[in-house]
Parts: sequence; C-alpha cells; structure tokens
Amino acid sequence: MQSHEESGSVYLLQKPNRLQDDYGLVYMCFTMLGVGALLPWNTFLAPSDYYSALYPNSPFYFLMSMAYNSTGIIALLLSIKFGQRLSFGVRIVPVLIIELLVLASVPLLTHFVPHKLSMWLVLALVFVTGFISAILFSSVVGLASLFPPQYVGAVMTGNGIAGIVTAGLRIITKVSLSTTENSMEISGGIYFGIAAAVQILVLLSYFLLVRRPFAVFCLATSGNSKENHVGYVPVVSSPPSRVPSYAGIQQEEKRGVRSPPENESMPLFQSRPSSIATVMGKVWPQALNAFFVFFVTLSVFPGVSNEIKPHEKEGPNWYPEWFQIILITLFMIFDFIGRALPRWFRFPSKYLWVLVLSRFVFFALFLLMVLGGPIIQSDPSAFVVMSLLAISNGYCGSLSMMYGPQYVDPHEKERAGAVMSFALNLGIFVAICFSTLPLYLIKGSLRSIVFGG
Repeated sequence: MQSHEESGSVYLLQKPNRLQDDYGLVYMCFTMLGVGALLPWNTFLAPSDYYSALYPNSPFYFLMSMAYNSTGIIALLLSIKFGQRLSFGVRIVPVLIIELLVLASVPLLTHFVPHKLSMWLVLALVFVTGFISAILFSSVVGLASLFPPQYVGAVMTGNGIAGIVTAGLRIITKVSLSTTENSMEISGGIYFGIAAAVQILVLLSYFLLVRRPFAVFCLATSGNSKENHVGYVPVVSSPPSRVPSYAGIQQEEKRGVRSPPENESMPLFQSRPSSIATVMGKVWPQALNAFFVFFVTLSVFPGVSNEIKPHEKEGPNWYPEWFQIILITLFMIFDFIGRALPRWFRFPSKYLWVLVLSRFVFFALFLLMVLGGPIIQSDPSAFVVMSLLAISNGYCGSLSMMYGPQYVDPHEKERAGAVMSFALNLGIFVAICFSTLPLYLIKGSLRSIVFGG
C-alpha cells in the first residue's frame, strides 16, 4: 500500500522495495555516458606526438584548447536556459552520432588534405566538437541528477575512464606500429577509428539505460515532463487518486510507450519551473568548488606540463620521446582513481572548499619543475606531482558535482546539473585563457630574472 506525504504542492513518493538497479546496469550505463561525454576531447588531447609530426612549429595544442573550450561556454549557457525544453534523447543521441563521425573523419583529413589546410579543418572540427560536447555533458549530468547522487559520480568516473582509454589506446597503437612505414599516420588512423567505435558503444548504452525499469521509475517521479523514451509523464498539482504505479510503468515500458493507467496510486512530484537565479542561489558553494578545481588543473595541464623536460641524463633512447606520454598517462590513471574514490569515501561537503583551495600549491610546483628551480629537479618528483594533481582533480571535482544537485528540490535537479556543468566548464575556459601567463613566465624573459640566468 502506497503512502502519501504532502509538502506544499509537491507530493513525495515511497519507492517500492522491489525496485532497484539490477546488476548495476543503470550505473554502468551512466559510466559509459560519462566516457562518451569526455572521449572526444581526450581523443584529441592524447596524441601529442601525432600533432608534432603533422604540424611542427605551430601552437596547435593551444589553438585546440581555445577552439574546444570557447564554444563550450556558449553551449552551456544555452543548455541552462533552453535545455529543459527538449527531451534528453534529442540532446544526447544526435550529439553522439556527430561526435563519432568527427572522430572518424580526422585521419581522413590529415591523409588526403595538405597539412596546412588540414590543421585548420581539424581545428574547425574541434570547434564544433567543443560546442556539442558541452551540450552532451550538461545533458548527461542533468539526467544523472534525477537519480541518486552516486549516479552523477558514475558520470564523473566515466570521464576518468575516457582519459585512460585514450591514453592506453594511443600507447598501444604507437608501440604496435612503430616499426612500419608511415607508422605515425597509420597508428593515428587506427587510434581515431577505435575512438569512434567506442562512441557507438556509448550510444547503445544510452538506449539500454532509458529502457531499464529503475531508470523509467526515476524519470517518471522526477517532476520532469519531457522524458525521452518513457512516454507520458503526468504533472499533478493536487493529491491524485489514480496515478501510475511502478508495475504499470514496467509493463507498459516493455511496449515502448506508456499512458496514464487506471488503477493503483503512486504520487508524482509536481513539475514547477525554477529560475536560474533560484537554482544558483542554492548550489553556488559547490559550483565555486567545481570552478576552482578545474581552473587549477587546466591552468597547468596540459599547457605548462607539456614544457616539463626529462632530467635523467642516462636512460634508454626511447625515454625522452615517451616522457610526455608517461606524464599524460599518469594523469589519466590517477584522475580516474580520484573520480572513483567518492563511491567509498566522501569528504564532508561543507569542508570541501579546504581541499579545493589547497590545490593552488600546484601553480608553484609546476613552475618550479619547468623552470628548473632548486627544489624539484628529478623525473620521479614530476611523476609524483602529476599524480597528486590528477587524483585531487578527480576526487574534488566528482564530489562537487555530486553534492551540487543535492542542495535543490527534486524538480530543480536537472537545471542544477546544468548549472554545475557550466561552472566546471567555465573553470576550464578561464584556465585556458589564464594559462598564457605561466607560459609567458616559462618562455619569456622572466626566466632569467627568477633564477639568475
């Protein structure tokens, strides 16, 4: 027997004991969506050797970062304002299809188009990818925000897995084809082709997710009236006598469409519009945390970290060429570990800002590593600092994104997820712009001022 609890005009729902995420499939689907949300950027980011060979003596990395992140801010503002007018399916499925086509087209452009022209065409693809990926990330976080908080954590964990997948994939393709003629071109083609294939798996994961009974239940009781692949979700403003039960949802979900059943009651949240200012007023502490986490990280990685040179004088011939790949791989691995940690241990939300602000020490550490200061002059030190940057980025970033939507009412969670996504990406964009300052310190005349020649 279902019980009703009235709170203003919102009617709360008692979850049936039998309803659960069987085999963790919904969690795994959200993890895959997290992979897909960040896979295109990580795919463009990882093959530094590929771009060095194609576009030597050009600031390709800097231009790529600006192209990707500048459009993302505009897309996120549009998502916050207008995103809830479209179903999740409209916002997610076309983006995944476009992204896999973009990834598949990169090796074709670099092979058939002259290098100078191909560089600008690839940057144009990055520009487009930045715009649609921001919409995808905001939509995925907004969707996960309608579920218990660990599902936002699943998205963030998937972001970390995307980094490991692309770094590992680049290493495998580079090593396995290093002795062949035109190895760089061939390995690059295989690398981007496999990344595009992964996006197909992400697309299939979305279709599986929205058909799981647990997901249908969470969407039907979230107060969102435009859920894709679920069908009709009634909006109630008074205690209903006949609204859908989970059994009815499950039965009709198997047929692919659902209409209001005629028996068994289960109260739903009322969907009420909330202003952006109202939501921001509730989530701003965690939004600031997300902003500063990614501001610090992207201010030093990959722009400043790419200037770190190996200090070891003796070693195998391949070591200098692989040094940056090792650093990037370490970041991806420990970022994933940090994103996974909140599943077992969560630092208190009201003190998270302490961890976030303590990360500003990485500015000094990375400048010392690059400029050759008296404190950090060994490669193991660089590996340790990079690992600490990554694990703190994953952990603090995931916690802030998980905590943010928990500050709002159920019908505000999707917009809260979009606001948190905007704060995260704004931190990235400001960091990309700010990173020109430490790069000037590294490459400009201040080097001799700071270290006496």
